[in-house]
Amino acid sequence: MTQHFNPDRLEALRLAHGLTRSEFAARIGISRQIVHAWMSGNTRPTVAKLELVARAFNVDSKYFFGNTVHQFGERVA
Repeated sequence: MTQHFNPDRLEALRLAHGLTRSEFAARIGISRQIVHAWMSGNTRPTVAKLELVARAFNVDSKYFFGNTVHQFGERVA
């Protein structure tokens, strides 16, 4: 089964940490515009960028893909 990047997971992670999009972007060292493009689904982050986000927020990179349950409780098919 192929898993697809789920931009809603970025937003959930941002909200769980109480960060603005600008703060979220600064924490991972990218621009707010790039974060917005990822979250809106206009572009997808590279695997390397997702790994950077995962390390910055101490989550497994699998968190950003469907068919996983993560520490914040939601399930995405």
